[in-house]
Amino acid sequence: MKIIFENYHDNNNQVHEFLVQSKCLFYTYARFDWMLTNFEYLEKENLPKIGLWKHNNKIVAATLFDHSLDSVFLVTLKHYKFLYKRMLEYAIENMAVKGMDNFSILIQENDNRLKNIAKRKGFLKSDWKETVLKYDLKNPIDVPNLGNEYKYISLKECLNFKDYDFCLFRGFDHEKDQSYSFDSIKESLYELHYKKNFVDLTLKTSIIDKSNDQVAHCGTWHDSKSDFAIVEPVCVIPGCRKKGLGSAVVLAGLKKSQLRGAKFVIVNSDLNFYKKIGFKDYLNASYWVNPILKKE
Repeated sequence: MKIIFENYHDNNNQVHEFLVQSKCLFYTYARFDWMLTNFEYLEKENLPKIGLWKHNNKIVAATLFDHSLDSVFLVTLKHYKFLYKRMLEYAIENMAVKGMDNFSILIQENDNRLKNIAKRKGFLKSDWKETVLKYDLKNPIDVPNLGNEYKYISLKECLNFKDYDFCLFRGFDHEKDQSYSFDSIKESLYELHYKKNFVDLTLKTSIIDKSNDQVAHCGTWHDSKSDFAIVEPVCVIPGCRKKGLGSAVVLAGLKKSQLRGAKFVIVNSDLNFYKKIGFKDYLNASYWVNPILKKE
């Protein structure tokens, strides 16, 4: 079997399709798409360090990161886990950040093959974990009525990048640490990245108030070739919290996923907020660190 290695070179479509095919529930196709569209926090200069392994000109394995090289994710198709050793050695040599105290990889709890390889390379299991919660879409979903004060609207219907960006800015409490700014360059970057990548704006739901200001948002991702959808991100601005808007906007996103044919929805979180909506514990993974890999 001839496996060809290459580095990422702006081939977003191929990586997206690979991640859909991999059915990976930790580093999902949405996680990759969100990283590319959430451009403000992306270390773009490190994208070429992503390693890709191909068989018959199709990606079968990849070493990926999420926005920054703090941690690396090893993803393969089902029958290509024999590449783990090669992938980890590549990541150690090419993706470990200079000056980083620990270099970490995420390993799913039942992936004993990767655990054993990581142990032989000096990695130790840490207390830092990731959890995947799952919402089964078998039953009808009741989306709450918002009354006269608020209403649901898709991002495609109300696409104003400044309003959307401001909702996320306030919803994630960034205004505690910095002042808000938005200019034509930022707006053009939004337009470029959202058009370039796999972003279906009809799936992304906001709640607006009587002044048409976005006060809550649920980003939902679903590829028609995948049997699951992903929720990311979810936020409510400070003045509108504890009114049920957060759960309402998530349920609206779940309903859209159900209508598109998704069988279930996942969220990478362990928050009780999602569990109260009906998400259930599904998968766990831990970050494994190698303290001896600190580079001078």
